[in-house]
Parts: sequence; structure tokens; C-alpha cells
Amino acid sequence: MIWAGVGVIALLAVIGQCSSSNTAGSAATEASNTAQAAISDAIAIQAPPPVLALKGSSVKGGEANLKKAAVEGLPGEMIYSQNCYDALGRHFSWNKLDICGTFDMAAVRDLGDSDATGFDKETAWFENETAAGRYLKAAVAAGETEESADQRLSDLQARIIKSSASEKPESIPADTVNDEENSSDTDPSAVMDT
Repeated sequence: MIWAGVGVIALLAVIGQCSSSNTAGSAATEASNTAQAAISDAIAIQAPPPVLALKGSSVKGGEANLKKAAVEGLPGEMIYSQNCYDALGRHFSWNKLDICGTFDMAAVRDLGDSDATGFDKETAWFENETAAGRYLKAAVAAGETEESADQRLSDLQARIIKSSASEKPESIPADTVNDEENSSDTDPSAVMDT
């Protein structure tokens, strides 16, 4: 009888942990959705400038900011992202939106399959669809059409992928290491077009 009672208590404890984990994730997702709505509302009441094209310098800026914020881990990255979008709510610019979007999309990429146990809020903030939705809602609130905003996000993501690929050193075959014809004076960071 005692063993049955202990078994029931253990089962209830396991179920309780599962339930609280889902509740924490749901609360984090709800908080992220609320933040997105507030960002969109703050941008919509401004008189944003005319739509400007995506610039390579914005992508580089967002990635550079991620490298700085990554030192603080996921919580630091989330705080930077929130502050970035908060700044858009106070004074919108297309350059800043693209920096914020690049930061988030690069953070999503870096989070990937890593173990983020205990960081429910941060993980919810940087879920791919949540981060993309934040960027899209801000762009639409600033006057971009939904279709154009979606294309802008696709272009931004493609530039992030291209930039990531250019940062990784290519392996050099052993027989060309001392070959002067294969040497290059070009800066690999200048590969991305703007």
C-alpha cells in the first residue's frame, strides 16, 4: 500500500513538471505576441519614412551586434532584441528595422538545435516564426505591403546565409599552399554586395 502511494505521488510529480513546463512556454509565447503587437502599434502611429531598400551594411550591423550581445548569452541577446525593436517604436528607420531583423534571424540561426533548457522566454522570443513575425509586423506597420515585407525578409535571410558562408574559411588544397598564382589580396569580408 505504501509503495502504491509513493508511485502515485511520483507520477503526479512528473505530470506536474510537464504541465508547468508547457505553461511556462505558453506564457513566454504569449508575452512575445504581446510585445509584437505593442511594437507594431508604436510604429504605426509614427509617420515612418518612405520604404527604403535593404542594405548590406544593415545586415553587417545586425550580425556585428549579435556577436557583441552573444557574450551575455541568450538573456543578453533577448534584451538587445527587445531594445532594438523598442527603439523602432520611438523613432522608426528602415536601416534600424533591418539591423533588428538581421540580429533576430542570425540569433535564430545560432540557436538552432542547441540546448536552451531553462530559457523558455528567450527560446520563445527567438523561435523562427516568432522572430520573422516581429520583423514582418514592424515592416507592414511602417507602410510595406505584406507581400513586399515577406520578400524583404527573404532577401534579408539570404544575405545572412551568404554572409555566414563568406565568414567560414575555405579549405585550401595542400598542393596550392605555396602557389603564388592562387594567392589573393582581396578581403573576404568585402565579398558581400551592398
